[in-house]
Amino acid sequence: MKIWTLKTIPMMFYTSTIIGDRSRSSHKVWRSNFEEGVPCSCFAREDLPLPVPHVLHYPGSARRRIIWNISTFNMNNKLRGVWYISTEEISGVSLDKAIDTLSEEQPGHVGLQLREYVKKIRSVRGRTLRSITGQPHRTFPVSPFYQPRETFENFADFREYLFALLFACKCLTPKHIDELFCAFFRNASMRFAHADPAPKNTMADGSTITGIIDGVLAGFYPDFWEYCCMHEPLFMTPAWDKECFSW
Repeated sequence: MKIWTLKTIPMMFYTSTIIGDRSRSSHKVWRSNFEEGVPCSCFAREDLPLPVPHVLHYPGSARRRIIWNISTFNMNNKLRGVWYISTEEISGVSLDKAIDTLSEEQPGHVGLQLREYVKKIRSVRGRTLRSITGQPHRTFPVSPFYQPRETFENFADFREYLFALLFACKCLTPKHIDELFCAFFRNASMRFAHADPAPKNTMADGSTITGIIDGVLAGFYPDFWEYCCMHEPLFMTPAWDKECFSW
């Protein structure tokens, strides 16, 4: 186990910095709402369980949401310190660095493991669409201004929220939004999801998955959410694309 110590590193609002090699460890500086990954990781590790890193240091209860609004600068504008967390090191490298170099058979082995993990994640049902803490999502992938103000009691409310976001997007015409609205799901069950299952967040040693990291976005979402997130174009590689579409 390797632990990095941290004394003083300046941070900006809504940033996340890795101290050390991102593909191996384990020491993050988080400000504002990015500590949401801690209760999500603890839930995934202890209640499911999944191979997520053990939280070694966290300034507060790892099961309770905390709002970190204490300034890291003193009255003389000198750096006073920052909040930080430490987690255990996960062996291997992130899958985005390895999947396209695996042998012809190995991606299938990776896929089998991922299916089992996703199945285990999806086995947790929810009554509302929310954070694992029971409160509204606050790491939804939109700007802070558009974060949900309350939990969604049903899928219809969540659907309306998504389309309100589309209407706020200046690059879409009302016609395009209407077409999307007509084609979009009208109902879905509520399940736990990692919500960012990209290769960069899956650690592997060869074709053996050793850990799943970065649960900042995790929470309760519609049952199709995890599958859609796996097909995020920004993180696609040829082998990942092939394996995803084989499901």
